[in-house]
Amino acid sequence: MEIILLLTLGGFTAAFLFESRQYGEMAAFLPRLVSVASLVLLALALAVQIFRKAKSGGREGEAPAAWAADAVPWPAALATQVGSIVLIFFVGFPVATLIYLLVAPFQMHYRRWKIMVPFAFLLTAVTVASFTHLFSVRFPGGLLWTALSLGGTR
Repeated sequence: MEIILLLTLGGFTAAFLFESRQYGEMAAFLPRLVSVASLVLLALALAVQIFRKAKSGGREGEAPAAWAADAVPWPAALATQVGSIVLIFFVGFPVATLIYLLVAPFQMHYRRWKIMVPFAFLLTAVTVASFTHLFSVRFPGGLLWTALSLGGTR
């Protein structure tokens, strides 16, 4: 399963690299750099997966001994990530990121609230401020933010 996911991610990365050819030379530098680095790392990860599978004799379905009994199942983790992406559409990137950074550690049974809550607020604030002010990136505001800002201007 991991091999299929790595190949899928590699396909998206290759498509992104291919699409970067329509940008100017300077604008395409960072996307190309990230794409090539990602493809190299994905190839390395794929080689490791294939090597491990060959070494184990092709046995699948065995969970590594390091996995805890209370580990979060991958469908629940995937649902949290998809939910975060959907939330971006409704409440905007900053609020969705804050919610995700509060829910994901809780989902992984991390209960140190005095660390988790300030970390979520601080990481969200630093991410939004740095991308907004340093890189002039506009984040999606979401339907809720758009509705509230339209209501305040009338």
